[in-house]
Amino acid sequence: MICVGVLDALGPETAARATAEIARVLAPGGRALFAMATDRDFRLSDPVASAMIHGYSAADADALMTPFSHVERDTYETTHGAGATGQSDWLIKVTK
Repeated sequence: MICVGVLDALGPETAARATAEIARVLAPGGRALFAMATDRDFRLSDPVASAMIHGYSAADADALMTPFSHVERDTYETTHGAGATGQSDWLIKVTK
């Protein structure tokens, strides 16, 4: 299962329900990959974009993944404009 840019668009409460449902439907040993904005993402400083995206702290991202037996969390950083702005995302691999 691959989930890119969905949990940050849902917001924390709905994202928690979504990860619980994903954990429920994954087969034992099943895996999923999540990519979602961190709380350091440059898009959060834009009034229009920040109304559509939630940036997760490390603790918030970890809390979303509690339904899974194994979690690996990393960051993916992309800069724009010669480093003037930076997109920051969590990449999280989980196993049920």
